[in-house]
This record gives sequence, structure tokens and C-alpha cells, in this order.
Amino acid sequence: MKRQNYPKKLKLNCLLTRYPICFIHGVKNFINFYDYWHGIPEYLKAHGYEIFEVKTNWRGRQNKRLEKIKRQLDKILQASPKIHIFAHSLGTLDTLLLSKIYKDQFESLTLISPPFGGSPWADLGKYLLPWLNDALTNHAAEKILNNFEKQNIYITTVVSNPEFELNSKLKYQHKILEKYLKSKKLDPRNDGLVPLISQMIAKEISDKLIVLPGDHVQVIGAGPWPKTEQTAHEFYLKHCIFLAERDLESAK
Repeated sequence: MKRQNYPKKLKLNCLLTRYPICFIHGVKNFINFYDYWHGIPEYLKAHGYEIFEVKTNWRGRQNKRLEKIKRQLDKILQASPKIHIFAHSLGTLDTLLLSKIYKDQFESLTLISPPFGGSPWADLGKYLLPWLNDALTNHAAEKILNNFEKQNIYITTVVSNPEFELNSKLKYQHKILEKYLKSKKLDPRNDGLVPLISQMIAKEISDKLIVLPGDHVQVIGAGPWPKTEQTAHEFYLKHCIFLAERDLESAK
């Protein structure tokens, strides 16, 4: 899949985070199987940030996903007392569950396109794919959120609400989901996979909420994207500088 045309020239003198940044992906599919984050981790790494891409099962039972994520986080935390988490989609629900274990090690969470009210696609597909019942249905997602204890973790939520041309792989899903939500007399806005109302539930636990004008994969760097708009890569670089400022302040 084509990435957004982000700037290749590095911005000098970026303030770096005190702790590493760990990326946790969601469900992988034909849209983003081989290039999930569309170069965002590499872009941040090129600016000097310590980045880890956590690899886990791209589908299947959540306990298996969590076990793989935990093994990798434990290894990273051997060299650093804390970490920043960037999680997308299903990865945001994994992160809430893991926060029970790492409540003192998670310095911040950046939750991107969080399906905290579930996804109608999961509710429709749960009979064919039972593992969707672990997290992505409305009932499962709300249960995870209700059991979450924030503690002292700083949380930024990045909501995906497309305003421009959608990725070609999501245009059809977006229209179907829009019609479905209208039939239920709900807000029809969605990112192709997750309704906006499902994502906005994250306001309950967020310190900061940002709406990006992209679909479910555009907010993690996929194209197409208007040349006049800030790319996802540039947005997350600015966000990393913000987190670095918070790290610096907390170190005083």
C-alpha cells in the first residue's frame, strides 16, 4: 500500500523522549500486512527517538497476543524503567489490559482509532471468527474499558474521522458502515472500520483528544493524502516532541 508522501528531510534539534516508544499494532489484513505503520517508526527513529515495533499475532485469541506483547515489553523494560506506548485499533484494547501489569512502567499511552465501543464488523463476524468476541465486539470492548484503571498514566487519544479521499481499500467498507449506522439512527461517521462514536468513548479516560481527518489506515501513514495537509508522520513527530517535553518536566 502506498504511504503518505512525508518529508524526507530531518528536522534538526528535536527534543527526545526520556523513555523508549513502543508501537503495538492491531489486526493485520491485506491492507497493511507487510507495512503496518507505513514508515512512521522509521521516520521517528531517523529523528533520534528510541523506537520498538512490538510484533504479535495478527489475528486470533487475545491471550496469545498479550503473551507475545508482554515478552517483548519485559525485555525492553530491562533497559528502561518506563516506556511510551503508541497503539492502534485492537492494539489499544491490548494496551488497556496490559496496563494492569505495567501501571508503573507505562509513562504515556497514545491510543489511535480506539474501538472502545466495539466495531459493527466484529459483531457481524463473531460467529465466523469467534476470537473477535475477545475484544472487538461492543460487549467485549466496553468490558475492557470499564475494568481499566488509569492510575498516573498520561493518555492521548487520536481519533480517525476522514474528511478527504479515503484509501481505496476502505471506501466500500466506509459506505456500508455509514448505511448501517444510519439504519440504527446513530451518528454515521466512521473511518471505514470503527464508528466515530465508538472512538469518542475514549474521552472518558483521555487527558488529550485529537481528531485526525483520515480513515483507519491513513492515520497510521497510508495514502492517499492531500499535499497541503500535515502527514501522519509529521503529526507523530510533533507528538513525540510533546511527550519529550513532558518527560523533561517530570524529571525536574
